Amino acid sequence: ENFLSFIGMEALLEAEVSFSAGFGKIFFDRLLVDLSEETADNILASISPVSQVLSIVLFMPIRRIGYSQVYIYLFQGKIVLTAIVLALFGSSSTTVLTMFVVINQIATAAVQTSCFYLVMADLTMFLKYKQAKQGHMNDSFAGLIFGINAVFCKPVIALLPIVAAWSLARVGFSTGTHTRFFKIYKNTPDEVEVRQVLFHLLVIPPLVLSSVQLLIWRFYSLASARAEEVRLELKRLRASDDAQRRIGSGEAVS
Repeated sequence: ENFLSFIGMEALLEAEVSFSAGFGKIFFDRLLVDLSEETADNILASISPVSQVLSIVLFMPIRRIGYSQVYIYLFQGKIVLTAIVLALFGSSSTTVLTMFVVINQIATAAVQTSCFYLVMADLTMFLKYKQAKQGHMNDSFAGLIFGINAVFCKPVIALLPIVAAWSLARVGFSTGTHTRFFKIYKNTPDEVEVRQVLFHLLVIPPLVLSSVQLLIWRFYSLASARAEEVRLELKRLRASDDAQRRIGSGEAVS
């Protein structure tokens, strides 16, 4: 249950981060049109390094607070933020949307990077604990978890770009590449409609995905206290196994 909860949540998180990075240039060029090209490029270029620095800064506080709770804070914050933007603002609110893009992308990427390996460490430990209870002490699960995570994430990552390309094609917008896969319904795109579609693509996916992630993450029970219990129990099982091996070796020598 913990493993499936993490895989489902992480797949959706990876899908959002990948979509935001892939469509960032389109959002800035076609939605945030009031920004100068130089300003837009500078903001877009700064998002990734700032999120990486923030992930390093947040690592120790996240360990102290607990990544499970930090994920909940992230999802709840994104739901509130996106709901406010969707309800009170529109495609012409360039300043608000620019702030939304920067805050949303940096916070999401930073938390994802900081929490990922902490979760992986606890999941690996938990699977080792489950196996140790059955008498298997030397199994390694890190590679297995990474592999399954990649297998699940890749198909999910492709969904948002497909939906976005189809939605933009319906209002006549094309980058010149997806015309082979989607019918362009208008010869000349209506810029107002294009901006409205881009506005919805910017705001609605984080709202929907964060809501689903918050629901999925409720099934994850390996929080800080529980993880510590499992860690101590695994240490006890390993100590017991080592003691039995020493006794067995002594008897064999005798």
